[in-house]
Amino acid sequence: MWKRVWIYVAILSLCGGCASTDYHPARLLQEPVPFTLGKDGKTKPSSYTRVTSESWHTEKLQVAVRRFVPRSTHQPEIWLVGAMHIGEPAFYKSLQEILDARTVVLFEGVNTDHHVRQADDSHPATPPPPFKPKAPAASAGGYSMQGQLATSLGLVFQLEAINYDRAHFLNSDLSIQKLQEIMMQTGGGGPAGQKGKESLDAVIHIMDGNSLMGYLVKSGMEFIASNPKLQAMAKLSLVETIGGTKGDLSDMQSVPSDMRELMKVLIVNRNQKVISDLKLQILKHHDCHQSIAVFYGAGHMEDMENRLSSELHYAPFDQVWLDAIAIDMRKSGISESEAKVTRGMVLWQLKQLRGSGK
Repeated sequence: MWKRVWIYVAILSLCGGCASTDYHPARLLQEPVPFTLGKDGKTKPSSYTRVTSESWHTEKLQVAVRRFVPRSTHQPEIWLVGAMHIGEPAFYKSLQEILDARTVVLFEGVNTDHHVRQADDSHPATPPPPFKPKAPAASAGGYSMQGQLATSLGLVFQLEAINYDRAHFLNSDLSIQKLQEIMMQTGGGGPAGQKGKESLDAVIHIMDGNSLMGYLVKSGMEFIASNPKLQAMAKLSLVETIGGTKGDLSDMQSVPSDMRELMKVLIVNRNQKVISDLKLQILKHHDCHQSIAVFYGAGHMEDMENRLSSELHYAPFDQVWLDAIAIDMRKSGISESEAKVTRGMVLWQLKQLRGSGK
C-alpha cells in the first residue's frame, strides 16, 4: 500500500502546484518553448514539470509558466501558470507577482460555493465582497491533507501562500457534486459509475483525513516532520515521483482502472470548463494589451495547451521555469548512497505501477 502513497500525493499536488528564485519579467522573453513530435507526427506540448540537479546532493522540482499568443491581433495573451499545491515560499511569491500583473486570472477550486467571483457570472448585480478561499475538502476541524503535507515537509500550502483577494481572480472549476455526476455518467449510471464516484469520495476523504488511508498519511506526515533527515528524504521521494509521473496515470497499469478514470475526469472535464470560461473572457477582453492567466495544477497543463491550440488557435511564445521545491541533501545529513537508494526505490515503484517491473 505504501508504495502507492507518494503516487496519490503527487497527483493531488499536481492536479488538486526555490528559495533563491525571484520573478523577473524579462526572463519570459529569453527562453523559447521546445516542441516534440508525437507518434502521429503532430507537435505535442512539453511537460510543465521537470527535475534538475547540479550535483548529487542538490535537486529541484521546477514548474513552467508559459505564455501564448493568438493568431488574431485583437485577442489577449493567455498565460498557463502551472502550480504545485505545496512548495517553497519564494515560488508562491513569484507566482503572485505574475498573477497580479494579468488582466484576469482563472483559478481552480472545486469548492465552488466558497468562491463569490465566478468566471461565468456575466453581469453580477453588485461587486462581490473580498474573499479567502478555503482549503478544498477541509474537514469540520479545519484539517487539510495538503496543508499538513506542506507543514511536514517544511514547505507552505498554496491556499495560504497565494492571496486570492483580488478583483480579477475568478473561479473556473466544476463543483464536487458535478464531478460526482460525471463519474456516474462515465460508468453508465451502473456499478462502474458508482465505483468511480466512490473513488472520488475516497480521494476527498484522504484529503480531509476521514479514512484509514487519510489517517495513515496524516500520522506519517507528523512523524516525518519530527526528523530533518527523514523530511528531506520524503521531499526527495515526492520530487522524484512527480518527475516520474508528471501527473499522468494513464500508463500506470497497476493503478485501479476506476482511479485512472477519475484522474482523467479531474483533468479533462475540468479543463473543458476552463476553455469554456476562457472563450467568454476573450470576448470581454479583446485587446492584445491585456492578458488572461489560467492558474491550475501543472498536471492539467499539457491537455490545456492542446486545447488552446486546437480550439482557440493560440500558440506558445515563451516560458519561464520556477523552482517549486528545492532540496540540499548534504545539509540534511543524507549521504550520496542514501540519495541513490531513495531515487532507485522510487524508480522501481513506478516501474511496478506501470507493470514493467518484476
